[in-house]
Amino acid sequence: MPTTPNRGVLAVRPSDRTDRWWLLHELRSRSEDLSKIAQGRQAREISRRAFSQLDLSWPDHAVRRRFQEVAEPLHGRARLALEENRLLNELLERVLRDVSSIGTRL
Repeated sequence: MPTTPNRGVLAVRPSDRTDRWWLLHELRSRSEDLSKIAQGRQAREISRRAFSQLDLSWPDHAVRRRFQEVAEPLHGRARLALEENRLLNELLERVLRDVSSIGTRL
């Protein structure tokens, strides 16, 4: 669920498409640090000052672009695997319902 930043809360939006994959990676790799400085009702807000105190790495554009080239297909495959799992679970539920309805008819 998206949040609406309030005064003094940082909203991070990369301007370049290649940057979003690196930013996501960097934020995930710092998730423990981020959760320690989070605030707000659902602890989903981080102040600009607290964020600026984190030690985030930001390599040059070539590294971020290469990271995007590697990460994007992996992310696509992960999304496909999630959809396959959802469909397989649906199929399993249907089969189990059909089997149980046959058993009740006997």
